[in-house]
Amino acid sequence: MKYGLLILVLAGCSQIVKFEKECDVDSDCSSFLMCQDTLCVEPAPPPPACRVLHGLSEETDFHNKSALRIGLMMPRNGELEAEGDVMERVVGTLAFELNQAGGVSGRKLVFISCDSSGTKDEVARRAMWLVGQAKVPVLIGPLDDAAAEKVFREVTKPMRALHMAPQLRWTASDFESDDGLFWKLRSPEVSQLVAMAKVLDAKGYSKVAILRPDDHEGIRLSKSFKTLYCGQSDCLDKPILEMVYEAERENRRAVFSVADIDVAIGDFEPSVLLFFGDAEEFVTLADQDEALASLSGRPIFGTHRLHDVMSLQMLNESRVQALADQLVGFRPSCLKEEAYREFSDWFTRRFPTSLSHLNAAAAFDSAFLVAYLYAAVEPQDTVDGVSLSQQLLRLTQGGESTQIRLASFGETRDGLQSDSTHTVDLLGASGSLDFGDTYTTQSAVDAWYYDAASGQIKPFGEILSDNWDYQDDVLSELGSR
Repeated sequence: MKYGLLILVLAGCSQIVKFEKECDVDSDCSSFLMCQDTLCVEPAPPPPACRVLHGLSEETDFHNKSALRIGLMMPRNGELEAEGDVMERVVGTLAFELNQAGGVSGRKLVFISCDSSGTKDEVARRAMWLVGQAKVPVLIGPLDDAAAEKVFREVTKPMRALHMAPQLRWTASDFESDDGLFWKLRSPEVSQLVAMAKVLDAKGYSKVAILRPDDHEGIRLSKSFKTLYCGQSDCLDKPILEMVYEAERENRRAVFSVADIDVAIGDFEPSVLLFFGDAEEFVTLADQDEALASLSGRPIFGTHRLHDVMSLQMLNESRVQALADQLVGFRPSCLKEEAYREFSDWFTRRFPTSLSHLNAAAAFDSAFLVAYLYAAVEPQDTVDGVSLSQQLLRLTQGGESTQIRLASFGETRDGLQSDSTHTVDLLGASGSLDFGDTYTTQSAVDAWYYDAASGQIKPFGEILSDNWDYQDDVLSELGSR
């Protein structure tokens, strides 16, 4: 029998009290109790913002000992609410389907979700409950990298939990951890903004105008780009003009105050225009004489939202063809890969098509990665953040190229379990999942243009590789437009 000693000091006298040491790990305790300081105690109830479980259809307890627990932090309010909602639904649906496919060693995956909106202190307290009370050895989120950094410094790092942070909103922080516990999955959406900012610097464009829709995606793209482009300076040393328009949601026709745009661009005289809307909205803008006159004669950069050949073909009238020739687009390379196409098919069969596929891809990959990490841990090993991190390092050592897909989940899982030296090079919906020395994934980015003569979108080539290399030949070719 295991005992501990407790020394009591009362009225100047000391007394040694012997008590039984009840546990070392949660499994030493009976159902619904957890091990804390060698005693089996009733766990604290989840905070109101943490009462969501994903992965099991039947009623289960937050401290179910047979389940493989994962913490999830997604925003339920604020600017990232829409993205957080769809990413959480993707993770929840995927967890249920992975469990239907057998889970890991007969055990089910359960994602315990907390709201990551609110102040950074509130988010950190919820993360503390996840790691300290719900005993999750791995945490996915938050999406805001400043909040993720605070959670890592104050919660996951000191408590030795593995932290995976899908980066959806970029801040000026360049924080990186070298202890193997903090891993970042950069959103493909952010990657294309990284490439865009690089091109602006390389071309020496000194004055940038941004034209964006008044919606969550437009706001997020603009904020992330300005942080990437300006860093800590808040754009004080890089003049930026930001213009906003409204788009009617039913037919995607944009409502512009053309006179305001015309005057603003004329007064500012930008060297380049960044358009963060979609192709239909761009065509609507180009169809208005005043806007056409003010936009002509300068490069126009767009994102994946502009990559719509059927809409862009409406630019083929001679009066706007010159505007089409000014377009340069950026698009995550993963969008043309089989892994993303399969994910997109999976996504559209389960969710409304109006929801964003691109950012949900990073959540999909994160959930799959955690399942493989649990599979790779030796059965006799203690499953904690350190052991899971060691398996993630194992999966970054290179190996057979393996696409993440539900149909082959069992085969890949069994291969990792059968041989502790076996590793794979995972290709996810968001691109290569090779984290490299920076513990960060990077989606490759393609540059493209619209050829009005043929009515087709054509590639310049890959301008940013998934290992952070910029292609100078593609950069030079961009200068010809």
